[in-house]
Amino acid sequence: FFPMNRCVAVLYISLALLLSVYGHGHGDVHHDVPQDGLPPGFKPRLTEFQLNEVILLPGSPEYDGQMLNKQYLHMLDPDRLLRSFLINVNVSTNAEPMGGWESPDSEIRGHFVAMYLSACAKAYNSYGDVELKNTCDYMVATMAKVQVLLNEGGYMSAFPSTTFDRMEAMQQPLPWAPYYVIHKLLQGLYDMHTLAGNNQAYDVLTKMVDYFYNRMQNVVKKYGIFRWQEMLMNSPWTEFGGFNEFMYILYDKTRDPRHLWMAHMFDDGTFLGPLAMDEDWLTNIHANSHIPIVLGAAKRYEIFGEDTYGSMVNNFWRMVYYNHSYATGGSNGGNGSCNATNEHWGWPGYLAKTLTNNNQEFCTQYNILKVVRYLIQWYSDPVHMDHYERAYINGILGTQKADAGPGVMLYNYPLQTGLTKAQGRFGWGTPWGSFWCCYATAVEQWSKMGDSIYFQSASENAVYVNLYVASTLTWTRMGVRINQTTSFPIEPSTKLTITIPSGSPINFSVYLRIPYWIQPGGTLLLNGQPYPAALTPQTLVGMSRAWQSGDTVELTMPMALHAVPMPDDANLIAVMYGPVVLAGIANVTHLLPPGSASRLSSFISRFPPGASPSLEFTALVDAGRTNMTMLPVYDILNQPYGVYWPVATN
Repeated sequence: FFPMNRCVAVLYISLALLLSVYGHGHGDVHHDVPQDGLPPGFKPRLTEFQLNEVILLPGSPEYDGQMLNKQYLHMLDPDRLLRSFLINVNVSTNAEPMGGWESPDSEIRGHFVAMYLSACAKAYNSYGDVELKNTCDYMVATMAKVQVLLNEGGYMSAFPSTTFDRMEAMQQPLPWAPYYVIHKLLQGLYDMHTLAGNNQAYDVLTKMVDYFYNRMQNVVKKYGIFRWQEMLMNSPWTEFGGFNEFMYILYDKTRDPRHLWMAHMFDDGTFLGPLAMDEDWLTNIHANSHIPIVLGAAKRYEIFGEDTYGSMVNNFWRMVYYNHSYATGGSNGGNGSCNATNEHWGWPGYLAKTLTNNNQEFCTQYNILKVVRYLIQWYSDPVHMDHYERAYINGILGTQKADAGPGVMLYNYPLQTGLTKAQGRFGWGTPWGSFWCCYATAVEQWSKMGDSIYFQSASENAVYVNLYVASTLTWTRMGVRINQTTSFPIEPSTKLTITIPSGSPINFSVYLRIPYWIQPGGTLLLNGQPYPAALTPQTLVGMSRAWQSGDTVELTMPMALHAVPMPDDANLIAVMYGPVVLAGIANVTHLLPPGSASRLSSFISRFPPGASPSLEFTALVDAGRTNMTMLPVYDILNQPYGVYWPVATN
């Protein structure tokens, strides 16, 4: 696939990245990592709002999902969550064991517990859930006791430290992803400290980091530099999560060179090297083991401004979005065709034969959104914003089974026609019997659903509206409150109402995302009057003025049906309405009329608004013999469905 000189160049840059991390010997190597004289860092155009500045409003799927998740977080017994930690220090407990990936014999026990800390910290910061904060304060205190009882120089986990001995010795069978679990624990403790004000969590965290710094140094001294890389390359078994991103975040706080060295040790050069050269070598790579490595590269770029790392992130996003993503904005999975297998990416641009029961792992959606979020803040580019909306609507929504109560969620989002979500690779999970990786990321994701609705400019007094979600923004820095009223995407409009508690006008700008899918006839009103701005697809419209309490902005964005063909088969299409993927209720594949891509509205019609609580359509297919109901893919919980449909050629 690649000319030999390009392959050689990629190998050289991969080796250079490896050596920049590890140095050339067996000794203390962290001083080889550059610390001084680097650029001052890359300054993003936008910055985030704090979770407690954005409150979701009732009536939206985001709010409903967050409240269902809240119920689940409350129903989980902290003593059961902590059981494996206590057993690891021989402390007896009457708590019932957990099931699934948190069962006593699971090698990654503790991973969900760790992300439960993150989820509760964000729930407390998002909507002030004091009860969850108190629960996790108790859990952190128990973990601190476990750390003392272990008495291993700061080690703390739900499994023994000998697990790492096995991995470092490359003893077969390799243990399952111990550094992945440790990363989640460190992140959970950090979130409890920064979002929930728990100082004990930071004390436990710093002792754990000291332990693993010493452990990593000893690996290099005992086995040599390249043993470390050998460990990293055995993913997913030695999957290490977002360890590099977390350590860069910690370094940004502490400026401790040990933390920088630890972060860089997880910058896998064999993966990042090809990205730096803009070579799509994602084929047969386990997706969710590698997206977090890119997140680490993104954080390093923000700290040091090294163009190579910025290129890695941009190139990776472009490869995934244009070469490996479905109409839903999700990626990965397959049945072996085009080298695409479960949880892995296949050949670039070859997706038509990959539709199966294991597409679109939830964790990959969660992490891809984090990559896109970095890019939105760096560039304020509507292209990235549109990707975020697409993946968010068609990959996050619809992964909870609301009709079954809290704690019933998906691992994969099957895209093979005729399957139900229950027929995905893992099907629907259970509240106490699953605890997959996708359960862990889900409870955190649903606790932070307001984190990317709005952004603020880093250099001017401006707010950017990224998502159209019913919510209230309290812009603390400016002393402004913005209420967004919308039933989007059921209705393609939104209304912003400005409140200024001080009563005095304030100068600032409001930027609205005009999505790629907007049709002619859109309107923008300021206080009920037309505002002079072109609503050009995939742009931003800015409104700058001295705003007063009671000012309103109303935006209407007409939607239309449009087709998204497979990159390798123009006659296999998905149907979208605005940003929403419409799935057909079907047990079998149906045939669309010839030329469907350019005339969807000739055989697909929407139920009259008000006649259905959803975006419900009916399609006349199979040469007029079949009426097929089409709904947003996120609204389908129990019926068999299809997303991609063949188009008749005559």
